[in-house]
Amino acid sequence: MGGPKGHFRLLLFGLGLSISLVVFTSNLLAKLMNRYPPIIYVGAAILGKVGGGMIMTDRLVEEVFQPARWLTHAVEGLFALGVILVALGWRRTRRSANH
Repeated sequence: MGGPKGHFRLLLFGLGLSISLVVFTSNLLAKLMNRYPPIIYVGAAILGKVGGGMIMTDRLVEEVFQPARWLTHAVEGLFALGVILVALGWRRTRRSANH
């Protein structure tokens, strides 16, 4: 995993860049997501993968369970799939409620 790893200036730069991008591109992103719904699921998969990776590379998890590399990748994939399935279910429920 990346990240600033103790470099405060790099952390500030990343936060500033991220917040600026979100603020200035949120309208464009909303329009793209409305026009191309698969973007939502790609983003959900990325969030799931990152979340699974954060759990599996946590210091406590690594010290206690010492997971194999393949297991870390498997958990990342399962989290990505799980988030996508939740997003699909939510969208389906929302669609059926509107009709």
